Amino acid sequence: MGGCGGRRVTSRALNDATRNQMVAADPASSVFVTANAGSGKTKVLVDRIARLLLRGSKPSAFLCITYTKAAAAEMQRRLFERLGAWCIADDETLSKELAALGEPTQELGRARKLFAQALETPGGLKIQTIHAFCERLLARFPLEAGVPPGFDIADEPRAAAMLARARADAALASDAPREAFRRFAVKLHGAALEGLLDRLALRRADFHRFSEQHQGLIFADAAIKNRHGVRGAAEGFARAFIARHDWAKLRDAAVMLEEGSKQDQTTA
Repeated sequence: MGGCGGRRVTSRALNDATRNQMVAADPASSVFVTANAGSGKTKVLVDRIARLLLRGSKPSAFLCITYTKAAAAEMQRRLFERLGAWCIADDETLSKELAALGEPTQELGRARKLFAQALETPGGLKIQTIHAFCERLLARFPLEAGVPPGFDIADEPRAAAMLARARADAALASDAPREAFRRFAVKLHGAALEGLLDRLALRRADFHRFSEQHQGLIFADAAIKNRHGVRGAAEGFARAFIARHDWAKLRDAAVMLEEGSKQDQTTA
């Protein structure tokens, strides 16, 4: 029996957890692992990569995606520590390491070469954040993605400066953006306003898609108001519809139809 954070953990529970980690680290298995922080997910991933390397997979064929730079750096650090230790370990120690992973202990020579292979991989091991992965995809296929070749990614300070400039432009505008900004500024203050604008910026693709689905901002605005039961929404929609059409041309078309066939007269 052992203590852990005020709770008692049996040796059987620990053995079960270790067994589950070994199953998840088996390259022959396709697994989805979910666990609390500090429970050993990174160790399982490093074990899995090490076992794949021992079985002959090329370091350049790996792609490991994480959410944060810190997680990517930690995974890479642990993997290189493991491979570096294997490079200089004596036969007995290395045999125990391989046996603990569930790999044949005869692969000592291969295990000792993995560190150099990983270091010599062109471009390094592909352990990166999802943002870095997406950036590489866009850089490799810019035309297919609809972005200019040779684009660069705005870092956080630059992105913050661009957002601040856009907000200032909206506040100084002489049309609807200024009025919208003024109303938000009255209702919200400081961090609350900044947070709202940040969330709106993150969802701009959704807003653009919604606007396209409703054939423009005017109709999109009317649809939102109608959905939330805003008074006057129907009248606003009607005004938007009327404003979008050239009624003089429609009247001319109706006159022409009235002079045509019976079906044309019915249409008019």
